[in-house]
Amino acid sequence: MSRVYPDYIEACVNATARSPIPKLFRRWSAISSVAGALGRRVWFPMPNYDIRSNIFVVLIAGPGRNKSVSLNLPYSKVFSKLTTPPGSQPDHSTYNTGLEEYGLMKYPLYSIQDRITPEKLAVDMFKSSRLDTRLSTPSDNFYDSSLTLVTSEIGTFLSRNERYLQMFLTDMWDSKDEYSHKTKTAGEYVIKGPCLNWIACSTPEQFVDNLPEDARSQGLLSRIIPVFYDGEKIPQSLLQDRVSNVDVINLRHDLSEIAKMYGPMTLDEKAFDTINQDIEA
Repeated sequence: MSRVYPDYIEACVNATARSPIPKLFRRWSAISSVAGALGRRVWFPMPNYDIRSNIFVVLIAGPGRNKSVSLNLPYSKVFSKLTTPPGSQPDHSTYNTGLEEYGLMKYPLYSIQDRITPEKLAVDMFKSSRLDTRLSTPSDNFYDSSLTLVTSEIGTFLSRNERYLQMFLTDMWDSKDEYSHKTKTAGEYVIKGPCLNWIACSTPEQFVDNLPEDARSQGLLSRIIPVFYDGEKIPQSLLQDRVSNVDVINLRHDLSEIAKMYGPMTLDEKAFDTINQDIEA
């Protein structure tokens, strides 16, 4: 089926236009949900590696700027309906049976929201690993452990002394073919096809205080897109519009269609020139 809206991201932004959420945050939350929907299954081929769509986004602003509220539409209302818990199987009670409606029973999305330990994140990525027969060849199996992590407060996940976590996050962003994770009590987990998409919210102080000391030299900082809003607090109102159920249902449909895409991607000519200039600079 074709998508309802010509531009899913703009549709998310427009659906919450009369809300007290900064437009900058509404746009980047929507972009993040697209990155999570594409996961490891879509890539831009380079000579020595592939560029995946997953991104690390941190929404940064002072208190009361509706950072976490900006996650509600693209994640709580739309993305979450296309997911099932890591490790769940279609015949288990924990499986999201609503995925049948969106044609994602065989290839669902996986996500984790809010507080989680680094250890559990690694285990959940291991549990989410599946063989994608659409992209496998007789000589090479394609494994996918794509997962999206949604953190409404960065301090509940990342801290200044988390040296191992930042190395783990860096490798998950790189989306290598395989990653070996060793635990103190449960032995070794081999994560096949890891690909982490992450969005978090933070105040400027929290971002500085919780970023690991050597995040710059170890590469984590260069993998994070900090989205900073320095505008005034948008006034709240009891009269603000709710997002219509029709918009929510249409956005779920469109994101599910995006989630069905797979394989190498090409770029629009204008996009290619812009991106190439940015890389050369």
